[in-house]
Amino acid sequence: MSAAFLAGLEAFKTLSPEAAAHLEKSMAVKDYKKDHVFWKAGARIRADSRTVFVILDGQVSVMSETTDISQVPVSRVLHRGHLFGLITFFRTEAHTATCRAAIPVRAASLTRPEFDKLCKSDAAVATSFMFAIAAQLARDVRACNDRLVKAIRGGK
Repeated sequence: MSAAFLAGLEAFKTLSPEAAAHLEKSMAVKDYKKDHVFWKAGARIRADSRTVFVILDGQVSVMSETTDISQVPVSRVLHRGHLFGLITFFRTEAHTATCRAAIPVRAASLTRPEFDKLCKSDAAVATSFMFAIAAQLARDVRACNDRLVKAIRGGK
């Protein structure tokens, strides 16, 4: 991954080249095989595993199961430039979805401790990262709303 590649992703297009380089240095890049499970629904989130991922290549399926709160299972495939692990990044409860590599995946990750360091060393870069998280959450809410409207209309 290069800083230019990172800055070219929709989520980080507002970053200056210097800011993208700083963010890149805070992230680890790794390749994952098809069917790699990042998280399993229901598993407890450990404080030391709070990580958000940016998909550089590949696809990650996100599957949630029905719960007492939501009787509608959620299934989604995330692609290049999407972020996942957002709830895990902030909370230490149980995972609400299973995230699995649908095909081989290359992803950059930022742990919560690295993000905390980033906040102290470069608030502008940390703010841009938080904006990317907010943008992904907005996409997630819109996708959920679209599924809800479709379910209410009987799949039409």
